[in-house]
Amino acid sequence: MRRKLAFSHRNSRRERAKRCLEAVLAVLGLLALTACHSLGPAAVPEPASTLQAAGPTDVIESPTHVVQPTPSEPPVPPAAPTAGTAMIKPAAVISAENAARLEWLGTVDTQAASGGIRTMALSPNGSLLAIGDDNGVVQLLRVSDGTQLWAARANSDSVTDVAFMQGQDALVSASPWQAEVWGLEDGTLQASLDFPASGRQSPVVLGRTSADGRTLAMAIGSTVEIWDVAEAVQLGSVSTGWSHVWVMAFSPDGEYLAAYSIDANYQSAGVDVFRLEDGERLGSTLGAFTDMAFAQDGQSLYLAGGDGIRSWQVTQDVMGPPMDSGERADTWGMAFSPASELLAAGSTEGGVFIWNPRDGALLTELKGHTDAVTDVEFSLDGTLLASASDDGTIRLWGIR
Repeated sequence: MRRKLAFSHRNSRRERAKRCLEAVLAVLGLLALTACHSLGPAAVPEPASTLQAAGPTDVIESPTHVVQPTPSEPPVPPAAPTAGTAMIKPAAVISAENAARLEWLGTVDTQAASGGIRTMALSPNGSLLAIGDDNGVVQLLRVSDGTQLWAARANSDSVTDVAFMQGQDALVSASPWQAEVWGLEDGTLQASLDFPASGRQSPVVLGRTSADGRTLAMAIGSTVEIWDVAEAVQLGSVSTGWSHVWVMAFSPDGEYLAAYSIDANYQSAGVDVFRLEDGERLGSTLGAFTDMAFAQDGQSLYLAGGDGIRSWQVTQDVMGPPMDSGERADTWGMAFSPASELLAAGSTEGGVFIWNPRDGALLTELKGHTDAVTDVEFSLDGTLLASASDDGTIRLWGIR
């Protein structure tokens, strides 16, 4: 779940990281005195952020939003099965008490293209693993032995998010300008929701799905459109008031959306949190960040920035102190365990860090990847932690 950047879908993960770090350094000077304070009403003009209901003519028939019929053939033939390292079955739920005992249980060789793994998702029962990469390929793999079940090419240069659709045997992938629904059995493309680039002015576009795979947030410039993927119906939209949205995160229940944005001159940046039911802006804060994730309660948003990871109580506008950073590098990709007892994040140097978010203590660092860790995710039963890397592998961690 993660968490997913969209600086430029044509660049590699490392180039995006470089750009983000340059942007962070650029805005830190301006925001040094304000990064941890709320965005006051006079700081930025208040844009219209009321959720705009989509009328019947604004949905399928709109010339800028086209739902394509299901093609008769998959975009690419399913790849031949490939085997990874058989996973050792985890023996216990990962907790703050045993996190220091986390061990490597197995490796899934994703056969990812050279662009690197961008995003991943574990199925609700933890038996399947979906990934999307920087070359627009979606893959489904079996966790127990790393076997690739199928691979398909999205109609885009990169895949920014993947999620299993709740209540359906389907996988949804989000890309710049498009969301696609794939059949779990064989990777057949079942439907697609398009956002044509014609007439658009923003060079930065980001697609993000909710945890249940049923809601899509498509950021185009300063506007975020909210869509029901299964019904192909636009539910509304919100406006951040900034130039570009670079990172988005849904709360676990899908009721809230956080958007990290930056201005056109890369001189200031900030996070806005919206309630999707009515589009109300619940809070705003200035600062330069690389990723963010909601805790289970949906009220606490954790932000990774130049001085480490901080918790932000959105409605109370209280920013906590930096969590224990240890010797960590810059963090990318953040995920909470099911009960938010643990917070995991990957690093640009290949490590995976585990914190206790209640007191900010760094519990352990997991080593093994040979390149930057791009995403992390816990299984729903809390027994498994997966980490994806630009080294082309996903490592599985747990308690033996």
